[in-house]
Amino acid sequence: MLTTGICHYPVPGVDPPRDRGAAFTERGGRWNEQTGASGRPLCRNRAQPAIPTAKGARRGDQYRSARPRAASGGRHGDRRKDGRRRVVTGDGEMQGGGSNWEAITTAAQYKLDNLTLIIDHNRLQQGARLADTNNLAPFPPKLEAFGWAVEEIDGHDMDQIVRALSADAVVPGKPRAVVAHPNKGNGISFMSDNVAWHHKVPSAEHYKQAMAELEEALQ
Repeated sequence: MLTTGICHYPVPGVDPPRDRGAAFTERGGRWNEQTGASGRPLCRNRAQPAIPTAKGARRGDQYRSARPRAASGGRHGDRRKDGRRRVVTGDGEMQGGGSNWEAITTAAQYKLDNLTLIIDHNRLQQGARLADTNNLAPFPPKLEAFGWAVEEIDGHDMDQIVRALSADAVVPGKPRAVVAHPNKGNGISFMSDNVAWHHKVPSAEHYKQAMAELEEALQ
């Protein structure tokens, strides 16, 4: 489950949604420049991959919705083979309201060891760095204090990611938190660790340069 939904991020080819839907057209991306919008189009699941998503009016509402799903999956079975629930959230979202932390304490209380929370700890949020707003880092000691099993990983290492999400990593009786440390815009010189690119829409020139740099890195 993604707490922000795919369309929290700038999506090339997505026009502004007039009916809260989205259309993929050749004009996509231009609306940001014309209207001054933030580059965060809203879209229905029809414009997203076939994975569970949840959106709420407040930060944290989405993760809170995963808690009862994990509870029902652990006690009453689940269509998934392993019965696990995995939630991805941003480090900035961990600041919002109290519902994230309410869900965290409750998951530990009910020993939901089929629940995994992945925190995308890239240190950036829209308009500012995490350290310049409400800096909750480091996350591990806080989560451990609430009774969670915690692991920190390199957010760019797929071997570490797969291992951290495997059934072998489960600690019986404890929900699991994976604090991933990626670098936003990794591999692209003008985007890397640049807060402006948290939501900025790339121009055709930006796209061409970024793809050239990534292709060179793969050689």
